[in-house]
Amino acid sequence: MGPVAPDLVMYDLRHTYCTDLEAAGVPINIARDLMGHANISITSRIYTHRSTESLAKARDLIDNFQDKKAGKCDKSVTSSKQSL
Repeated sequence: MGPVAPDLVMYDLRHTYCTDLEAAGVPINIARDLMGHANISITSRIYTHRSTESLAKARDLIDNFQDKKAGKCDKSVTSSKQSL
């Protein structure tokens, strides 16, 4: 067997692509456009998955947004500057 499974179909690639969009933090309305779906519910129901990682990422995004609103600096920016 080569690097690709013999039962791989195009649907698998679309599913992986959209799942990767979600994992990368691409907004679902943009993922809908990239996938060519007429209705966002298709993108939401079929191609997105709730995971511990996605919930943690959402929490971090919200925390960082709240910190910025409060005038605090982004923790990831601060830590990366300290490592330089």
